[in-house]
Amino acid sequence: MSVYDISLVDEGVTVPDVAAAATAREIVRATGLPAGASPGSATWASRAVTAHPHRAGSTAATVFPGSGGERCLPAAC
Repeated sequence: MSVYDISLVDEGVTVPDVAAAATAREIVRATGLPAGASPGSATWASRAVTAHPHRAGSTAATVFPGSGGERCLPAAC
């Protein structure tokens, strides 16, 4: 049994490591939430997808994956 159903995916987004790390730092500074590369990647991808002109005015809900960023927090701040 698999939890991931590829038929539900509209598109995939490749996120550069540097962008994921920078976005994670932005999340930590702006919200105080512990965030590592996974939430950074998810947020960066959500922003990239909603920036397309055919999605103007749309809203994206972003789920922060991971364990809470405890391992990444010192590097993100």
